[in-house]
Amino acid sequence: MFVASVLMLSGGIVVLDQKNATVHAAILDKTPPVEAVGSAVASFQAIGTLRNQDPIDADALAAEYAGVLQELTQLVDTRFTLNLDGDLLAAIDEIRDNNEPKLAAQVIDKTLQRVFFLTVLDRIALVRSDFDTKTTADLSVMWETAAAAFVAISGTAARDNKVLTVDR
Repeated sequence: MFVASVLMLSGGIVVLDQKNATVHAAILDKTPPVEAVGSAVASFQAIGTLRNQDPIDADALAAEYAGVLQELTQLVDTRFTLNLDGDLLAAIDEIRDNNEPKLAAQVIDKTLQRVFFLTVLDRIALVRSDFDTKTTADLSVMWETAAAAFVAISGTAARDNKVLTVDR
């Protein structure tokens, strides 16, 4: 006999499978609020400033990451079965331990760019898949969330592709 417990959490459902003692996380198809994504973008931009300081203040990075940006990262982790949050926390620890802090700062930057890219991709894919079933208001919120997340990566997206060598 299969028995499972279900917990409702903010932003998702966790099913505790008693037979295998595993946790299965599933995101509800709810759009994170546009304001929350905007706050996450502001934290990302602040981290961009902090990571360019010398020396890099790991505690300030951790404080800026904690909160809505970390929640968005965890949401993306759950949605795409990733461990970006763990990667970010490990990179912050590397900076704290003074172990290649410039490289760790790059890891933080690229990982957060990936979080925002996946947020944009997810919202656009949901608009496309839910186009026939959702209201215009619901679709607009998803689209606005994608646009808010794109602000974080717009500079990267606008860069010209550069050929580094003749043979690529």
